[in-house]
Amino acid sequence: SFMALCCFSFSMTACQSKPPSSWNLLGDESKINYVSIKNNNLMENNSFEILEGSVNLDGSAEFLINLNSVNTNNDIRDERLRKILFKTETYPIAKVTSLINLPDYEELSVGSSIIKNFKFKITFQGLTRSFEAKMEIFRLGINKVLVKNIEPVIIDGGDYGLHTEFKQLQQLAGLDSIVPVVPVTVSLLFDR
Repeated sequence: SFMALCCFSFSMTACQSKPPSSWNLLGDESKINYVSIKNNNLMENNSFEILEGSVNLDGSAEFLINLNSVNTNNDIRDERLRKILFKTETYPIAKVTSLINLPDYEELSVGSSIIKNFKFKITFQGLTRSFEAKMEIFRLGINKVLVKNIEPVIIDGGDYGLHTEFKQLQQLAGLDSIVPVVPVTVSLLFDR
């Protein structure tokens, strides 16, 4: 009916003119992976399974990595990482924060991407360190964005004072070495 059509077109207009909202991380579809290197040349892929985060309208971004959700495909190793390296009973979360200039991305058309350098901070076990990474932002839809790093972010456990913990893990696993530096890659999907 004409009335229904009027209602429909009004609701469409209302939808289009609604105020912009913050971007929310789709945790199930996002990934944080890192590579561990032991005995000098043996590499293994690891990940964190539980992530949450958002980017607010003012551009402030915060992501929480649940360190208990570490997955190395080895239950004993996961448990050792939680207990010895991450100390998840005291520090269950690693926090990543950044300030993003959202207007830089509003004009990005659907299907296109842009490459930017991002500055961000990682807070882990009460210590905050600064990082920078080259990221590619893909506009998948009007309200859907994918963010990936082009080069791995290199995190050095020594920056967080973890030399003793790495040595302890190495001894427990009977290894010649565990490299305390890990390359990290992210694939983060957001919607609003």
